[in-house]
Amino acid sequence: MRRTKEEAEETRQQLLRAALSLFGEKGFAATRLSEIATVAGMTRGAIYWHFKNKEDLFLELIRSRIDPFIQVVERILSRDLPPLETLKAIVTEVPTALIHSGELLAYQKLMFIKSRHIGGFPQLEPLMGKELDALKKRVRAAVQRGQEIGEIVTINAEAVVISLMALMVGLAEMLVEGKETKGIQANLEQITSMFMRGIQA
Repeated sequence: MRRTKEEAEETRQQLLRAALSLFGEKGFAATRLSEIATVAGMTRGAIYWHFKNKEDLFLELIRSRIDPFIQVVERILSRDLPPLETLKAIVTEVPTALIHSGELLAYQKLMFIKSRHIGGFPQLEPLMGKELDALKKRVRAAVQRGQEIGEIVTINAEAVVISLMALMVGLAEMLVEGKETKGIQANLEQITSMFMRGIQA
């Protein structure tokens, strides 16, 4: 029985990996379940055994891939670096992770697909909101510590967090589009330096 469960889970993961690739490449609307089955080396019946329909597959893909992206930032926050170094690491390492991890970049494409899809998949909002709120809270705490010890300029900590998120989302979208990857790689140090000068006390 254990082997059967393991095989079923591996089948499910193969379908999710195939869906991740195709949704990222073609978008939600243009991707057909038959294509996902073909890429996974399976039949459409295998998809319907594990998922109700294409939307259910997409939703599960988002749910199952939230942690890998957030863990990039959480690993930085767990290093116990000085606050200014923590923010610098986020600015440099998140785009670098997207550049070098095909799965993370494909997942980020899904997030932009989600935001542009009619209806926006409201089922995901409670889960994603909870994850992102917890992450923002930890980043905000780092900003406030930096302000307390005089590393970071004394302005509304939320403004610093929003500025950081805006920079990350902007760079992520450019990387997803694939038009400025080399430019971002070549200039990431200067981009980081400009951001840090703006918040440094």
